[in-house]
Amino acid sequence: MQTLESVNLENLKISELCQNECVFSIPTYQRGYRWDEKNVYELLEDIWEYHVNKRDENYGEYYCLQPIVVMQSNDNCWEVVDGQQRLTTIFIILKYLENPRIKTKLFSILFERDTMAGNKMREEYLLHIADNMNLDAIKLDQLDFHYFNSTAKTVHEWIAESPEKFSGLQDAILSDVQIIWYELEKGTRAKEVFRHINDGKIDLTNSELIKALLLNSKHFKSGADKHIENELIRMEQERIALLWDEIEIKLHDDNFWHFIYQGEREYQTRIEYIFELIYAEGEGVALNKIGRYDTFSYFERIIKDTSQSSKTSVTQIWDKVKQYYRTFEDWFYDVELYNKIGYIVHFSDSSSVNTLVQKSFELEKALFREYLNQLITKSINLSSLESLSYEKNARIVNRVLILFNLETLINATEPTRFPFSKVLYTHGGKKVQWSLEHIHAQKSKVLKGEALQIWLVSHKASLERRFPFELDSQKQEEYRSLIEKFNIYLATPTLVTDDVFEELVTDLQYIADNVADNMDENDMHSIKNLTLLQMGQNSAVNNSVFDVKRSMIIDMSQSGDYIPPCTLHVFLKFYNKNATRFDFWGKEDGDAYMTAMNDLLSKYLLKVEEA
Repeated sequence: MQTLESVNLENLKISELCQNECVFSIPTYQRGYRWDEKNVYELLEDIWEYHVNKRDENYGEYYCLQPIVVMQSNDNCWEVVDGQQRLTTIFIILKYLENPRIKTKLFSILFERDTMAGNKMREEYLLHIADNMNLDAIKLDQLDFHYFNSTAKTVHEWIAESPEKFSGLQDAILSDVQIIWYELEKGTRAKEVFRHINDGKIDLTNSELIKALLLNSKHFKSGADKHIENELIRMEQERIALLWDEIEIKLHDDNFWHFIYQGEREYQTRIEYIFELIYAEGEGVALNKIGRYDTFSYFERIIKDTSQSSKTSVTQIWDKVKQYYRTFEDWFYDVELYNKIGYIVHFSDSSSVNTLVQKSFELEKALFREYLNQLITKSINLSSLESLSYEKNARIVNRVLILFNLETLINATEPTRFPFSKVLYTHGGKKVQWSLEHIHAQKSKVLKGEALQIWLVSHKASLERRFPFELDSQKQEEYRSLIEKFNIYLATPTLVTDDVFEELVTDLQYIADNVADNMDENDMHSIKNLTLLQMGQNSAVNNSVFDVKRSMIIDMSQSGDYIPPCTLHVFLKFYNKNATRFDFWGKEDGDAYMTAMNDLLSKYLLKVEEA
């Protein structure tokens, strides 16, 4: 099996393959050429888009094709282990554009199955593709020829859309397009490598390509005794490989991963994110502007830099990776840093992970913590919490409530990490939608079907729970009357029209309001009457009165659903130390909740003169 240590990796221009008149042989173990119109059209569009926009710094130094995996069979001839579809397509495009009156250098493609049959059918057909593309390839009984023709026709039609592309496309391919040249050591069992690539056992991702680059033995040669040198090389490669695996394992702990990464992309190897951060820092580009193989190309360019030895370059790259990883580790094991940095990564618009890493190097620990507090202050940009409302500031309310939960965990008797992986992401890495829940219910939506049945059952149970605590005889009669209504509608749910449903909600609210120290209309949408729930949880409880919500929240928590600690505290009446009833949410409860928020979050509020 091919090892990473013996792979030769570099970026090569298409023009270099042409100038050197490289010969590529397609082995019999590969399937035939099968790119369709969509594949070809997308490649043409991508190359042309780069060509016309290449002066824009967001487009990088060149357009990079996916890796071509090859093994040299003899002088200037390579067996193509992977990448024949791309290579053949580029060849067809260049042959179509070729001026027959001007001799130009071009790489060539041979097909082992034709060589074995004693002919050059495919090779000859491609050499004259511009003439052959209108032939009926099906009659020739060659499916490969059909796809050769299809590609040439797609090129023809694409150029016909805008004739200036004819002269510009050849220059674009020869000047702007590079391939990642992934050369296996001679003697490698190429068929086995081909099988592993296609089975997914070898992933030609940025990180795997970079790993091959860093572990290549040629970077560690010192000129010492060969036996000693080989042992030193083996030890250095093993040192890098062991830490690489440690980093990858740690990054696959979702609690670790999701406090430093806020996107939805699923990385095959998560260490690639660290390489992207280093690339973004070095080139001054945004992470979302990094092209598919830009990261590999960046590190390959550093190692090829002749101003220092490749060994020095590899050491510097790997030291940088370790520096990022150890920094993340330090943050992870400090609960305060973990919670605050996780919040900033997900909710601050004014800082990046790269900036945080650089600031942690520049500042003393106390100053770095103060810097984090300043970023958090900037993220909410408030001098007071009291004026926040659902209608005017929903986005900021959401941030404040997340922050309230974070600070609650930081200040607990046993400080606890905020579970970013549970709160913000599902198992598949998709972002969870969190919404604001009114604690004391606002006007309910009309329910139908099964949702109505559940609502009727739960609210009848709530009335029956609360009834024994009601001592006033008139109130007892109101409870009995309402419970009887629920019995009738549970027996015949079809009687519950929209008007009847709204009447039931009004009756429930009337009982609750007469028990509670009523919240006024201004408080109804204020932050003192809002808490956080997942979208699905929210839709399950938002049509319910406080007592029913409380029961449902407790059931969800006991069944393993994640309920943010402050949401749980709200429904357990944790904030109101004088609470004697747990079946409603009133003004006194909201005020106590507001006081708790102010106590924990005051350090993030702007001074009056700063506001």
